[in-house]
Amino acid sequence: DVKYAPAGLADTLRNGGADLLVIHIAEGRRSDPKTRGEFAALEQQGWLTDRTAVIHGVALTRADFAKMHAAGATLVWSPRSNMELYQETANVADAAAEKVAIALAPDWSPTGSTNMLAELKFAKHVSDSQFKGLFTARQLFEMASAVPAKTARIDDKVGALKPGLYADLFLLRGDAKAPYDALLKSSPGDVTL
Repeated sequence: DVKYAPAGLADTLRNGGADLLVIHIAEGRRSDPKTRGEFAALEQQGWLTDRTAVIHGVALTRADFAKMHAAGATLVWSPRSNMELYQETANVADAAAEKVAIALAPDWSPTGSTNMLAELKFAKHVSDSQFKGLFTARQLFEMASAVPAKTARIDDKVGALKPGLYADLFLLRGDAKAPYDALLKSSPGDVTL
């Protein structure tokens, strides 16, 4: 709700006084007028910037995604929670077509996935069944690692395996020749370290 936002938030975002505004908007059914109107409110407040991450975005249109791309904003996709609550999810095909950065997150425990591995699997299922295989296993991995790190402006510390970055690793059983596919076939019991 706008009335609870700190005064001057738009200026703070534009001037780099805040690293990131992470906001749940357009969460609900596309047919709901209030849900559809939330993006316009975000724009009107001046909060759509390269320091904005929109969580859910179920009701966003391709035109909205074009505006997000122009602003440099990120979409945080939570397909399991969206499907459990609304029986539909963000149109990530439109977001991808408009070159919006897309991160992946399980949202919250009552309706989201139990862990990130489960959300990755579910995202792959939705990608394949609703979006004609839009995302590869590697792209989904990056949506859960590199994209969020860049969005949060901490990619100089985490999000990739590079000298100077913090080691954020896990090992799991699977086919070493197809590591991203192995990731999507794994469960927490497959994590060996």
